[in-house]
Amino acid sequence: MSDVSVPGSKLRVGTIGDSPVLLTWLVVSLILSALWLAGHFPNGDVDDLLKAHEVRFLLDSGNIFDRTLPGILQPEPFVSHWPWLVDLPYAAVAFVLRPLVGLEAALSVAFFTVPLLLLAGILLFLRRLVGTFGFANPALVFVASVVVALRALAEFEPGRIDYHNTQMLLLVAIAWLTIVPGRRSAFASGVLAALALATGVELAVFLVLAFAIRAFDFISDGRDAGGQLQVFGAALGATAIILFFAVTAPGDYAVPLCDRYSSPLALGLIAAGASFALVPFFLRDAGSAPRFIVLAACGLVSAIALATLFPGCLAGPYSGLSDYVREHWLVRIYQEASLFGRRDFVLSPDLLYLAAPMVGVLGSVVAAFVARGRDRAWVVMALFAIVAMAHTVLYFRYLRFMPLFAGPGLAYALHSILPANLARGFAGRIAAPRMRLLPLLPGVVLILGLVGFHLADVPQSEGLEGVEVAETCILDGREPYVWPAGGRILAPPLIGIRLISDPGVTVVAIPFHTGSKGIEHALRFFDPATPDPRVIAEEAEATLVATCAWRGGPLRRIEQEFPLAASLIEGRPPAWLAECPLPVSATLRVYRLASEPADACPTIGSGN
Repeated sequence: MSDVSVPGSKLRVGTIGDSPVLLTWLVVSLILSALWLAGHFPNGDVDDLLKAHEVRFLLDSGNIFDRTLPGILQPEPFVSHWPWLVDLPYAAVAFVLRPLVGLEAALSVAFFTVPLLLLAGILLFLRRLVGTFGFANPALVFVASVVVALRALAEFEPGRIDYHNTQMLLLVAIAWLTIVPGRRSAFASGVLAALALATGVELAVFLVLAFAIRAFDFISDGRDAGGQLQVFGAALGATAIILFFAVTAPGDYAVPLCDRYSSPLALGLIAAGASFALVPFFLRDAGSAPRFIVLAACGLVSAIALATLFPGCLAGPYSGLSDYVREHWLVRIYQEASLFGRRDFVLSPDLLYLAAPMVGVLGSVVAAFVARGRDRAWVVMALFAIVAMAHTVLYFRYLRFMPLFAGPGLAYALHSILPANLARGFAGRIAAPRMRLLPLLPGVVLILGLVGFHLADVPQSEGLEGVEVAETCILDGREPYVWPAGGRILAPPLIGIRLISDPGVTVVAIPFHTGSKGIEHALRFFDPATPDPRVIAEEAEATLVATCAWRGGPLRRIEQEFPLAASLIEGRPPAWLAECPLPVSATLRVYRLASEPADACPTIGSGN
């Protein structure tokens, strides 16, 4: 396998013998596996639970286009916004093993091994990326980059089966391919760019950046860059078309689904691909100004056309949420906030975790300025890193991406303060700044600025919601409930998502935006401002209500502010609910509507 480095514009191919990718993968895999064995998931969330449910359904149904998941009725059916492509690696492994070991064992193997295989892929591309910056010891910088990004790499922990690890792998590969010259890299980059957007819209801004860099190369560089842009555009457009028919159900071709890969995103990629493929052909001998004007005009016309055809998508992927759900649910999820809105930022581990990556990101910016355009790798890296950091600061959900681009810039910043004899052996051909502390200063100033902002203007703490009172328990390791056929459970979304793995269960609410109607039922049911919660339960067609079980003393303040939620967790239901006879050690309290027979209640089985 070759190691690629790009000094200036020349491609150098050597051996990978000095690259510790395999050893690093083994060490990180052991760390992540140990965390998994200990039951600790640094980046784990409820997405993994829904993904497991989704993969099971894909294997059972065999229908890649049916994204209506069983066991979730609001009472409207729940349709997943994730394409089957992100389920494919897990489903493929489980499909092969299922005849040999059974479904559950096959899924367990798939959920354990696939994230670690994806980890190997991202480490390989990260090593290639680090190799483009001219360090005398790129293997050392690679290891340092992995250490800086270790928490982000927890997205590849066994059992972490959300689609973000796939996106991270694609993003690092696209960044590396954007640096590497040649038509092969342009072709691969076009394919991966379309695939990345098909997995989810989170990478959209990074892809726009990759498009802009390739367009700038053509505008400023000439014939060879034009040929690369043509190959990139053809690969992008062709892959976009193939993926559209691969992930879109035949009846949905004309349906604009703004939170997933459908006609708006597909047409946008096809238009971009066509522009990139055709403009260099007609303007091969034109100057920079005509190239810029025509490409900009193509982009503007495409944007106006898409906005005209799909005006509903201008509101973003959460456009279907009601104002009530936004106010009482979405804005209260900490990863949906900016760093300026995080009231716990200064006192949280996130502050220390962000410090080194921010120094690294801004260190790469300094390196790009010091190189003064002579080193394209640093310029591209700085642009990707800045976009990742801006994402993190403005929308904390994107924290996982920034550390992936921090290692080389951090190494550059640290090498600038090393003694001259060590710096020469470590830095290779990298130019050092005149002021030795310069690469460190921007990151330090930014961190101090964020801390100062939070100390001066701490965001106000939000009060509790009734649904939060009802979902305060931790359900991991809970009792194995046996649910009656035909029952439907109205519970807080965080309880509902943990119940969908129970055989035969049907829930009203889970914490995903495509299930906003169910979320609103749960929010309004426990909201003390709701005049008659029984009406909400009837609208949801619920037969059962489930909450956490509080076994301590009376919660006087909670009882005053949230009378229904407090009464249910304490075991004092209103007359129209009857508590199901469960052991006093049960994690949940379950109530049947008084109109339902006694056998509508669940029992506790002997095991899962």
